[in-house]
Amino acid sequence: MNATDAPLVSIILAVKNGERFIAEAINSLLAQTYRTYEIIVIDGQSDDRTAEIVQSFSEIRYFRQADFGLANGRNFGIKIAQGQLIAFLDHDDLWLSYKLQKQVQHLIQHPELRYVISQVQFFSESNFRPRPGFRAHSFESSQAAYTPSALLAHKDVFKQIGNFDPAFKVACDIDWFTRAQDHKIPMTILPDILLRKRIHQVNLSSNVEVNRRELMRVVKQSLDRRRQLTH
Repeated sequence: MNATDAPLVSIILAVKNGERFIAEAINSLLAQTYRTYEIIVIDGQSDDRTAEIVQSFSEIRYFRQADFGLANGRNFGIKIAQGQLIAFLDHDDLWLSYKLQKQVQHLIQHPELRYVISQVQFFSESNFRPRPGFRAHSFESSQAAYTPSALLAHKDVFKQIGNFDPAFKVACDIDWFTRAQDHKIPMTILPDILLRKRIHQVNLSSNVEVNRRELMRVVKQSLDRRRQLTH
């Protein structure tokens, strides 16, 4: 791929009180072998050292979020993104160095596709015991990653099916992917592990009750939407 073929990728990192992991996440972005990108950090009004750490990186476009919530933070990032392609990273996750390179090349080689995801491998902090129900073998094998940190999408996909729904505190990710599937947006899953996802005490998905309740809403909305799309 030469420079004239290289589309700009906007990487959106929405964070609140992420001082423990944010520097490591940003360094995994700066280590990318694909270099045509911008990094946008949306700070959800952190009251720890997040802002100080982020602003120590000269390569970052830093914005303090006016409202609250992960979905609103990501949506603001999409609004101000300058790239033709949109990617995300959660502040506690890590990209492999060739993540963008492989995904951008695949979208260029397959112009009919509108987004691509990858495989993910989970890892945990030392001495951390995963929540009940988390399968131990998830740490030993990879799986398809229906999560924004593994996503690379053409920006127009968000115009077609909408942004992340702020009505969901936890399930805004699965809601977005469900809408994409219901609208039959062309996509593929790469076989490569391109994301390492950290499991720790304060993952949003660890709120089991809220997660279960919101997933039920996602399923109901999907069933209603499919009925509408088939009529």
